[in-house]
Amino acid sequence: MNNVPALKDEPYVNNINNYKSSVKYELSYTKYPDAPIKSYTTSWSDVVNTIYDNSNFGPELNKKGYFEEEIDALISTVSDPIQRTTLIFNYVKNKVKWNGYYGYGTNDGVKKAYKEQVGNVAEINLMLTAMLQHAGLRAYPVLVSTRQHGVPLFPTLEGYNYVVSYVKINDGGMLLDGTSRFSRPNVLPFRTLNWQGRVIAEAGGSTLIDLYPKQTSQNSVFFMASLSENGDLSGGYRSIKKSHKALSFRERYIDVDRDDFIARLENNYGGLEISDYNVKNELDLSKPIVESYKFVKESQADIIGGDKMYFSPLFFLKTTDNPFKLSKREFPVDFGYPSKMNSKIVVKIPEGYRIESLPESGGLELPDDLGKFIYQVSGTGNTIQVSVLHEVNSAIINPAYYEALKSYFAQMIEKENEQIVLSRI
Repeated sequence: MNNVPALKDEPYVNNINNYKSSVKYELSYTKYPDAPIKSYTTSWSDVVNTIYDNSNFGPELNKKGYFEEEIDALISTVSDPIQRTTLIFNYVKNKVKWNGYYGYGTNDGVKKAYKEQVGNVAEINLMLTAMLQHAGLRAYPVLVSTRQHGVPLFPTLEGYNYVVSYVKINDGGMLLDGTSRFSRPNVLPFRTLNWQGRVIAEAGGSTLIDLYPKQTSQNSVFFMASLSENGDLSGGYRSIKKSHKALSFRERYIDVDRDDFIARLENNYGGLEISDYNVKNELDLSKPIVESYKFVKESQADIIGGDKMYFSPLFFLKTTDNPFKLSKREFPVDFGYPSKMNSKIVVKIPEGYRIESLPESGGLELPDDLGKFIYQVSGTGNTIQVSVLHEVNSAIINPAYYEALKSYFAQMIEKENEQIVLSRI
């Protein structure tokens, strides 16, 4: 082949190797003399049967004696299926620690993992599924290929490297992963958000299930600051993070040195000086993360001629770089989950200055309700108020929308960087 265009990586790609042409070989079936044909990967039914019959999967799922007494006591006073699911899910997360190993098959077995309180992905999530089934819930294991492992498009045993649990309740259901102590029902670790999983049952039955969340992950920011005559900025910052935004924060914040975390945050914002840093609800997964701190940042306004001051009212929160730079993109944009960023900013201007000009309020929309951006600014007396909303309503955006998405981000960045002008009275 000649003149084949290079496949260029870009942000928001789950795994660039998913879009490279390749050939992989895998055993389809065996046929020995005087023996029937044994199929392994000729169909998805073969794949499911092969996996389920493996001693490290189906038989492990059917073991229940090692936990029955504890689970019976745990759910003895609870009949609601959602409450039962939550109780068992939290019990497993607190009981057994993930050792970092992937795989849909157990290594040492569920009983040993339960006893020693440590296990691989399969040992934890097959155990979780078995406990849910014991509690009378319709629970099933779900085969998953993590983001770095690829997408299984054809019947394959090697295409999956992970397993989670699915509980069907009424007309809905919950996806669960007991390996992450910060995950919640239907809030899976980011590594697992990779197209579709395969819900498997006995007798070769299987169905596909979408792994991308439908729930929007929110980050609401409240920012109050004062601008000094020399252009320095000081004030307070508060954010409320929910769903995957909260999960991501907890994974980055908990178990790391607090001073190192603050130092990285200061560096990310270009030399911000942070004090009185506080986080609420870091271990209470039923509540959002509330992060707050005081800050000082120098030289946040340009002073021209000694009587005019120019600055962007989003200051260090503004977007400065468009992640989409290709002229054409052949693969989807993968954000992982729908998101909503809502910022409320109040700025007090220095005494002796007045507002000369403000950017115009405005908005942008992506086609087919894929996202929107709303920018509103107003000024009264010595106070400026800014409200910014940025929504992405789909975890995956088809490459057909790439040009529109690229333009959307370019216009959003341009708007966020527009400046306010102050003049001396």
